[in-house]
Amino acid sequence: MQYKEAEIGDTVYFWFAANETDGDAGDGASPLFDVRLSGAAAGAAPTASGTPTLLSHADYSPGLHEIAVDTTGYAAGEYAVFCTLTISTVNPAGFCGSFRLKAVGASIHSIVADWVNGGRLDLLLDAIKAITDQCLFTTDGANKYIKADSVFVAGAAPDDSADIAEAVRTIIVEGGHNLAQVLRAILSYVSGKADGGGTATLHFRSHADNKNRITLTVDADGNRSASVLDLATTPTPTTLAPTTLAPTTAP
Repeated sequence: MQYKEAEIGDTVYFWFAANETDGDAGDGASPLFDVRLSGAAAGAAPTASGTPTLLSHADYSPGLHEIAVDTTGYAAGEYAVFCTLTISTVNPAGFCGSFRLKAVGASIHSIVADWVNGGRLDLLLDAIKAITDQCLFTTDGANKYIKADSVFVAGAAPDDSADIAEAVRTIIVEGGHNLAQVLRAILSYVSGKADGGGTATLHFRSHADNKNRITLTVDADGNRSASVLDLATTPTPTTLAPTTLAPTTAP
């Protein structure tokens, strides 16, 4: 059994094999496939029907077929794919798999691409660079200074890389979440374990697999109605209070 997610207009592929009644692989004759919209009336016609392609290369055994379902013009929803053919004077039927079809831009692949390929993640990284460009250090030979918006502030000989990293990590991005927390959410969504597919509640696990980092409530089409985030580390890190430094004359 196969389960796939696709967007309207994608071509979805499935495969099946055929054997004669004596157990030998066989090509059979008149192979067909039908695509059914899940939940439609029992007497409803298939959304699509067609002829599978018999794989003919010498390295393939007889009876291997490939189904290509062009979803152009389909409605969003879940679909099942069935197949049949005539072999050894009988007509066995089979279930090849199913796929959930979503509107263009609504699949997980598109969402991740939106984050990464010139989307929100790239914008976030650009913002980080702009901030770090303002958090450079300079020195007059005796003292180190932190440069912020062209104003030099005296510092207690800070460690350049560590202080910049801490300043960037604790930047509030949105909704009270700092950059480190936002990156935990991104890591969980892009590469963490997940469960609940096909149900109303989806979980995306932390990278350490010790908590549900993201919990989403969705409808049958994957539209989100609620989102619960657990972005703290384990244990919860101590919040660092900001330090106010007295301004001095730029060196």
